[in-house]
Amino acid sequence: MDEGEEAEQSFTDVMALLDNGKEGEALVLFLQDVVHLLPEEFDLLRASPYWQDQVKLMQTVPLEMQAVARYEFEPAQFENMTTPALLLGGSESSQPFREGIDLLDDMHPNSEVAIMDGGGHIRLATAPEQFLDEVLGFIREPN
Repeated sequence: MDEGEEAEQSFTDVMALLDNGKEGEALVLFLQDVVHLLPEEFDLLRASPYWQDQVKLMQTVPLEMQAVARYEFEPAQFENMTTPALLLGGSESSQPFREGIDLLDDMHPNSEVAIMDGGGHIRLATAPEQFLDEVLGFIREPN
């Protein structure tokens, strides 16, 4: 099974869990198989005070995934953007996130990429100081 087939199967499994009212299990599967959180990121998120809020929000995932599936990326619509953009990633982010950052960087004429060492997709939650340092540094630098 290739990466696309695995993602499709994971999404089907998440949807089945949601259809059966198992939002908590759906969130676990989504974070592990779709977002590809690192084990330490997952543990941190699960121990956080907003875990239950994330469980409740799982009902929005079907609509979000439909929107992602229907979106047609057209680089030309962004070529005249002049607003500076900071594209953040984690050194351990999964391939789709890294590819997305590269794609956005290639098409945005005024972007800057910052890869934060030691983590993946949810660096804001796992290393808020590092995240804040990157954002504030970007805001403060002359453009």
